[in-house]
Amino acid sequence: MVAKRSNCISSSSHKLSSPTNTTAMDKQNVVVVLVVVVVVVEVVVVVVVVVVVKVVVKAVLVIAVILVVVVVVVEVNYSSSSSSSSSSSSSSSSELVVVTAATAAAVVVVVVVVVAKGVVLVVVVVVVVVLVVVVVEVVVAVLVVLVVVEVVVAVVVEVVGPVNLADVWHKYSNKELMPKTDNDQLTIEKTPAYFVSSEVPDRVFDLNPNMKLLLVVRDPVTRAISDYCQAASKHQVKPFERMAMLNESLGQVHANWSAIKIGLYAQHLAHWMRVFPLRQLHVVDGQRLVDHPAAELAEVEKFLGIPRFIQDSHFRLRTFKGKFPCLVRENGNIHCLDEKSKGRKHPAVRESVLRTLRQFYKPHNERFFSMIGRTFKWNY
Repeated sequence: MVAKRSNCISSSSHKLSSPTNTTAMDKQNVVVVLVVVVVVVEVVVVVVVVVVVKVVVKAVLVIAVILVVVVVVVEVNYSSSSSSSSSSSSSSSSELVVVTAATAAAVVVVVVVVVAKGVVLVVVVVVVVVLVVVVVEVVVAVLVVLVVVEVVVAVVVEVVGPVNLADVWHKYSNKELMPKTDNDQLTIEKTPAYFVSSEVPDRVFDLNPNMKLLLVVRDPVTRAISDYCQAASKHQVKPFERMAMLNESLGQVHANWSAIKIGLYAQHLAHWMRVFPLRQLHVVDGQRLVDHPAAELAEVEKFLGIPRFIQDSHFRLRTFKGKFPCLVRENGNIHCLDEKSKGRKHPAVRESVLRTLRQFYKPHNERFFSMIGRTFKWNY
């Protein structure tokens, strides 16, 4: 891809889409139900606290009344004893006084203990209940917030359509990753995976709607074999025929194999032409770029609106070394692509498989030619 102030754009995507089984109204109803639940829980808690406090207070009052009655009985007995035995000794009188004082003290202690225990029980119950209320309210509040957020997202999606968070991130944060570009310069960013990603065209357009695009294509059958060779150079793979065909005897092509699927140029280009006009796209003939690099790059220079610079003298053609042309540097040194990464020797593929693949690609190629307004000599 060629861009004026381009950006590294990932092909991954994270979309917020509208819910499939619930509506915004359903979410609002859920919020109302949760609020009602919170109110009911709080009312129940208050009622429980009041009941517990009443029970404790009543128990304390009953115990206090019983103790008071005991004290009165003791005092009455003491008075009766005093009137009937007025001549009792001073030691007996002292004993009765001591017993009465001890009884009164015991009554006070018992009352204090009972009241203290009642207060502690009430405090413990209140604390536990308050903690339960707090936990319930926090949980319900979180649920309410989540539901509200989902409702807002659903409304936004309903009004403005799906929101692509990755697009926002790339547009506003990764733009600075590219080098600075002066007004008289072009920034070129190349990633082959962009072409086959349906999400990337919108991201590129959002970054710069005037972006100019370069698409390099070649015979999709040759391209598939080349892709296979690249994979075979990294790890052991099955023969090309077994990878490309689901059933060779029936002529069934493995269309979902990436090496085959990438060659469906019309399918991928449709995503780009949905966003960009054809005038902002230039299709480069990949085979002509190898055979006549200066002439093909002259078309690229014209499309980009830059002065003609590249000449035949900048290249040494593949007869010099390997299949791809070598570049002549300014100091006269010659730089050639590594034959281990470019221009690998293709395996011999059975003619019947090649013929099946060409027939498979033929309608896709014709659609592609119709879309771009030109044809390529791919021997079909």
